[in-house]
Amino acid sequence: MADDPTYSTRATVIVLLNLVTVGLLGCRTCDKRYSPDPCRTIQSQAILNSASGAQWAQVFGSDKPIQTSEVPWPSQGSHQTLASKFLEFADTLSAANDPRCPDYYFQAALHSWQAISAQAQDTIVATYDWRTYHASLAGLVTESIRFGRLDQGRLRIYRPYGPEEIDVIENGLLWPTDQFSELRIAKAPKHHKLKNYYCEPGIGVPVVATRASIHTANDDPAERFFPSRLPVALTALLRPRNPDGECRSDQLYPEFVLELVNPLRIESYQVGQQPLKLASDISAPLEEILNSNPSNPLSGFVLPGAETQDDGLKWLEPYQPGKIPVVFIHGLLSDPTTWLEMVNYLRTQNWFNQKYQVWGFSYATGSPFVTSAYRLRHQLLEALSIIEPHFRDPALGQMVLIGHSMGGLVAKLQVAESGNAIWNSISRVPFDSIQASEEVKQQLSQRLFFAPQPHISRVIYIATPHAGSSLAIRGIGRISSALVRPEDENRALHEQLIKDNPDAFFGTFRNRIPTSIDLLDPDDATLQAIYGLPVSGSVEQHNILGTGNRLWTWRQSDGVVTINSAGHPDCITETHIAAPHTEITKDEATFAEVARILKLHLN
Repeated sequence: MADDPTYSTRATVIVLLNLVTVGLLGCRTCDKRYSPDPCRTIQSQAILNSASGAQWAQVFGSDKPIQTSEVPWPSQGSHQTLASKFLEFADTLSAANDPRCPDYYFQAALHSWQAISAQAQDTIVATYDWRTYHASLAGLVTESIRFGRLDQGRLRIYRPYGPEEIDVIENGLLWPTDQFSELRIAKAPKHHKLKNYYCEPGIGVPVVATRASIHTANDDPAERFFPSRLPVALTALLRPRNPDGECRSDQLYPEFVLELVNPLRIESYQVGQQPLKLASDISAPLEEILNSNPSNPLSGFVLPGAETQDDGLKWLEPYQPGKIPVVFIHGLLSDPTTWLEMVNYLRTQNWFNQKYQVWGFSYATGSPFVTSAYRLRHQLLEALSIIEPHFRDPALGQMVLIGHSMGGLVAKLQVAESGNAIWNSISRVPFDSIQASEEVKQQLSQRLFFAPQPHISRVIYIATPHAGSSLAIRGIGRISSALVRPEDENRALHEQLIKDNPDAFFGTFRNRIPTSIDLLDPDDATLQAIYGLPVSGSVEQHNILGTGNRLWTWRQSDGVVTINSAGHPDCITETHIAAPHTEITKDEATFAEVARILKLHLN
């Protein structure tokens, strides 16, 4: 039966009854087909001439016409010859929208692997067999998703002797495969938004899987800390289950598995006696975030109450014991995408992937940053109580915060001791003397009275206006502040508080709830109080200042914050970067300094 040169129509019908079209990864179609490697010179020819293709199309619901044809099933020749023939037929079937193409791609990948193993190749892209293997594997992944061949951790393949299920296994993945809703080939774009795009050739085919967060009553409590849609870099391999490639006596070929590998944890793969570099595209998921999530930080500035599902503390990966959380905090009129360039760089560093895990905090930047600081403080404690309620993981006590611009002030309020300083910056009377409801008193207490968080041991400030920015008091700052619309409920509570305590408050707070712009005024009493707050003695602070622009006063600055404002005497290091305010988080000199500090932190 295996030598029969054509598909048997009867066997095809049997396969159709067994195929399941619901994909393991929830993706039934692929918008962009795989483009064969331009280095490959195999020419596909039209060879379709039977009714079997049309039968398959009825089952898979194809909306494209398929020519009626039978397709040869090669069985004679070397592994290299067979791989070439199967790939040629697979490309032809794929172009005709024929759902049999995954079977031919599978055979092409299988035979090319056998050819590679037999020759003990020690090169990757330079050989004909490797190009055939990678083209076949890319086609297999793409078309298996397109035609619903992935189901419950198995890849369904048909051969002349009947259907076969290929196991899909995981290697170093942070989530099980059943949590991924989509899988697609990673393609480096010709024009990418990321300044640096890290895509390495090697064994396997880089893919992007998408994890969609589903919130239900039975969710793991940690689920709320994951973004609603998170693309993840993986690498796909089709290889023998047995590393030595041996097969049982009743098998013509070794048993193969489709392996999904985490390239951030695994760098090489053993083929025969050769450790070969794993192919990877770690930039593809971040590029996808930039393309699929258009930034609109203005909405969170003007309407600070209009929070989205992805606001707050979020993790880019599940909690991993022994890895130190690094929390990135964006600044005014910004969002978490400001950090993608830096995360993209850091993920190229093995020491970072082994020792750190990435968290981020998103917030409405129009709100007073003391409110945003309270929310981060509360959510960090909540997250830690969920993942490690007994705080036995020492890595959780070494947390690092990195804040850009106003995000640096949010970070400082996590490690500082408030005492009565912030309260005294808005009120003439002691807190206990205020006439207010318990709800209002609780809100004021949570925002204005706090202690250093013991799990944070290092803070990196980047272009942070510790002493404010003169832009806050100029026309653009005043106009921006006037645009902010507090929530109606908060406005009503504030009005009632002032009415019940007519002589207690002064400054901006007496007239309205201060905006973030108000608190960045160099003359603001609250900002001055925050500047002088004592920081925990167990916390190391570092400062990165921008010098890439000058204000109209000709003072050295990044165009928004002068170096005098960004400097702070409590920081143990101060580094000047020749970059403007909005670009300093994307500058390679900043990457290098942050990496240096994070390496220092490991010691």
